[in-house]
Amino acid sequence: MERIVLVDGSGLMHRCYHATKGGPTRDAYEAGDGLAAVTQFRKTMDRLMARLGSHPGFTHFATVFDASRSRARLEIFPDYKGQRPPLPDDFRIQVQPMKDEASRFGAVVELDGYEADDIIATYARVADERGMETI
Repeated sequence: MERIVLVDGSGLMHRCYHATKGGPTRDAYEAGDGLAAVTQFRKTMDRLMARLGSHPGFTHFATVFDASRSRARLEIFPDYKGQRPPLPDDFRIQVQPMKDEASRFGAVVELDGYEADDIIATYARVADERGMETI
């Protein structure tokens, strides 16, 4: 059976950033590069791949990122995520390096006007229609 693994890269980036913000990971800050979230992202993806290695394989893998806010959600609710502050500069500078890390493992998917969870749901539905297992 074909299996597809879909990772919410945007959600993972935020988790890694906030996990390291209060107490930065030692190896990134020892180097003075301020990229603790990138280090955490890489370690998390490495652990995920190690765990999947013991899983009975997969045929497709993608890390999915938000390209922009969902137009459909904004049409339904114009203030969708309107209360959120802009990305902090120390987060913003780590976004592309985290996406670069994700590309080591397979496809990186972004689609303008759609959030990662919208894309993941669509891929999962299509995979199911094709008889694939989605992880």
